[in-house]
Amino acid sequence: MKRFPTWLLILTLVLSLGLVVGCEDEGEEVDEDVASDGPPEGVSTTAEEDEGQPAPNTALGGGGKGYALSAFYDNAMDDYLIYALGDDGQLWWSIQGAWEADGKPCPGKAPFDLTAFYDPAADDWLVFALDSAGDLFVSGAEEWIPYELPSLPGKAPFRLSGFYDSALDDYLIYALDAAGQLWYVTPDGWEKDGSPCPGKAPFDLSAFYDPAADNWLVYALDSQGRFYQSGAVEWTDLEVPLSGKAPLRLAAFYDSDINDYAILGLDAAGTISSANPDGWVEILGGCPAKAPLDLTAFYDPALDDYIVYVIGADGTLYTSNGENWQEACGKI
Repeated sequence: MKRFPTWLLILTLVLSLGLVVGCEDEGEEVDEDVASDGPPEGVSTTAEEDEGQPAPNTALGGGGKGYALSAFYDNAMDDYLIYALGDDGQLWWSIQGAWEADGKPCPGKAPFDLTAFYDPAADDWLVFALDSAGDLFVSGAEEWIPYELPSLPGKAPFRLSGFYDSALDDYLIYALDAAGQLWYVTPDGWEKDGSPCPGKAPFDLSAFYDPAADNWLVYALDSQGRFYQSGAVEWTDLEVPLSGKAPLRLAAFYDSDINDYAILGLDAAGTISSANPDGWVEILGGCPAKAPLDLTAFYDPALDDYIVYVIGADGTLYTSNGENWQEACGKI
């Protein structure tokens, strides 16, 4: 198990002084999310919604439409991309401060979760969606392609996280189900990874490759803010709970400049916090996005900055300059 990096205390002080803004060509540095003290809360559906409407995105907090969010840096383009997936299965990507539909809707069953990353081996980016039936899809040029796997047998809703591993020269895909069971994709299908996480659903999941340790790191945050790291057989409670309004969102990523990683969190009230060895430190609150929220964060080597985005229930995308929130893209 890897301990908390000692630089996180320094990072917290730096980020609290100023974060960087971004949308497509510009980026902003921000910090993480917050944990929850009570049961998950979301936005309830309105009376106007009819039977033809998609099911509520309970993976994103329950009780209302929501968007799953994922962004990453593309080394070949020397830029980054931002994707959002709606409850209707429609994939969107951000371009010049606006959202543009990307192909046909995913044929799966809501709620969905989304993960996207750059694969240097293929010199292309990969976008995956996991639906509530446990079916995995990959986005193609015009339409979604079912991944040739049996359905994930775990308990919905699922959280999804994928990344490229430069040592393996391949990518890995993890999913965490509502019972706390971690799964990963193999050529033969989904396989359990250790014992279930002992936390309380709903969970969030973030996984990435750490080249400094030549290993991948998998973290989970539960509805009460308890923070866990996956080991070879079981989860370890890192004993630094995040306090905040549930559901909570988690984003962890590797920073090649400092040769270490950062861990961020977001609560349902729109407060971002960062992890350090002694716990979570609040960086900025009051994100105006309407719950349910989702979070994505990554390191941009071109800017040598961390970029954090938060998306709201109507698809409005926000980032921050460290003192206030700024709208990066209008609603979908």
